[in-house]
Amino acid sequence: MNRPVIKQEGNAQAFTVPVAPAAPLMSQSGLTAMIDTFIITVPSTAANSVFLGFNQGVIVGNGIELLIGTTVQFKIDHDTRQLYELQNLLININGGVCGQPVNPKELIPFVVWDMSQIYVVAAAATAITFATFKAVYI
Repeated sequence: MNRPVIKQEGNAQAFTVPVAPAAPLMSQSGLTAMIDTFIITVPSTAANSVFLGFNQGVIVGNGIELLIGTTVQFKIDHDTRQLYELQNLLININGGVCGQPVNPKELIPFVVWDMSQIYVVAAAATAITFATFKAVYI
């Protein structure tokens, strides 16, 4: 059985981080875009750090601080071994032993970031760049 091929696409863009309230990095949900990695760069010319959070309540000082002159990567690791190839076999064995109907297919999850739920805020309006990387079935 051949595994499906997935290619990685990227998109970089500029973003101005506002003073409170925090703003989402993308206004639309990233779930349909299958974004599994994003990178944020706070340039060395920035006046202050940027704070990142996972809801609108993030304020300066209580989020993840992205320091001036740094690039930070947020990545979901899909390379860890999860024994999904054994899961289907074990479900079939259990169904046969217990006399229960068997689900013929178990789907392997693909975890992604919802970019509409990634919020940033700064003490003063700050220009940053961020890049998103998404998986696309070929």
